Amino acid sequence: MQPTSPTTRCYCLLALVMGVLGGCAAMNKQECLVGDWHSVGFEDGAKGINVTRIADYRKACAKYSVAPDLDSYRDGYAQGLQSYCQESNGFRIGAGGGRYQGVCPAALEEQYLQGYRPGRQLFEMRAAVDYTGGQLSATRNELRENRKLIAQKQMALIEEGTPTEQRVLLGTDIYKLSKQQSVLEGDIVALQRQLAARQDELDRFRSTLAFEPR
Repeated sequence: MQPTSPTTRCYCLLALVMGVLGGCAAMNKQECLVGDWHSVGFEDGAKGINVTRIADYRKACAKYSVAPDLDSYRDGYAQGLQSYCQESNGFRIGAGGGRYQGVCPAALEEQYLQGYRPGRQLFEMRAAVDYTGGQLSATRNELRENRKLIAQKQMALIEEGTPTEQRVLLGTDIYKLSKQQSVLEGDIVALQRQLAARQDELDRFRSTLAFEPR
């Protein structure tokens, strides 16, 4: 496996932030009073939300003197987990960069992880390809700018009326930019190789997957 790239870390941070935001449960008065707690539990379980979410509902509904039906919620939650803790769903979540919160019961966890692990690996390998592609694009842009500067300074160097002192400075700048150009060209070759290797690794991994990547 390749080391986790900055892009991967960014994706992971985004997934974590979204998870934290998703942990904030707000229920209005009508929702608390109607309180189909079995359905609420099922929906939370089917989304892989931690069962401790019920504590948020309890706090929200306490303002309206309503207490959640804990048994009904847990029963619905357990049924929801039956849907969530499937191998195919684990793959989907892992491939999307989602984090597993350890919610699956022991009897279902391994089948979920059998999908989640390769899905997560696929996500990280895709992120590595994207990151290297981004580096390559940025370096190519930098090289184009470098070449433009060299061309501009070369034009200024041969212009009539350019003072001798300025010609000396322009020559020095051109020399430095030319050295930088050589470095950038070398970086591009290295990045192209790295990108090809990572793409090949990704393609080979995709061919081993039980589920069709999206």
